[in-house]
Amino acid sequence: MTVSPTPEVRPSALKGIGLWLTRWEEALNFDISEYHERRIARLEREVAALRSERALLSEAASSRQSANKEVS
Repeated sequence: MTVSPTPEVRPSALKGIGLWLTRWEEALNFDISEYHERRIARLEREVAALRSERALLSEAASSRQSANKEVS
């Protein structure tokens, strides 16, 4: 009985080039608009957080001013 040769563990050079080209194709097909939509959404959340923080600081400052007026 003849023993069939075992397949190579490493991919051949041609297979490696094919995989590399496939990865490049995926990278080029990347949906840039989806990336920008996520980035815009993140920035909008950050702006909302800053605005609410600013409103809280403004409220705290105005309440301190009214407390100072009542003491005077």
